[in-house]
Amino acid sequence: MELAVLKAFLGRSALLELELAIHEKVMELLPSLPEKEANVLSLRLGIGAFVKPHTQEEVSNELGISRGLVKLLEKKALSRLLKDIKPEILRHVEQALTAHTIN
Repeated sequence: MELAVLKAFLGRSALLELELAIHEKVMELLPSLPEKEANVLSLRLGIGAFVKPHTQEEVSNELGISRGLVKLLEKKALSRLLKDIKPEILRHVEQALTAHTIN
């Protein structure tokens, strides 16, 4: 679903709550990923204290691996996480839509 569509249906505060819930779930699940995937995703998303999101090129240079491998590891990590995060997203969207229709 497009971010603009979600924002239109849910409103700004519900969208911010959803973003926070996704971030918390990613933080919770990150240790379950293989080490290389976790490292790549942490750098790409800027997870951790004082870590800004990195480009694929920056991750490649920092970890000493090719950009192609960075892209592959990022894709694998996101695919693994999405399986566990999707129900959380749907739950938050459903709650927000229910609250929106009640008000």
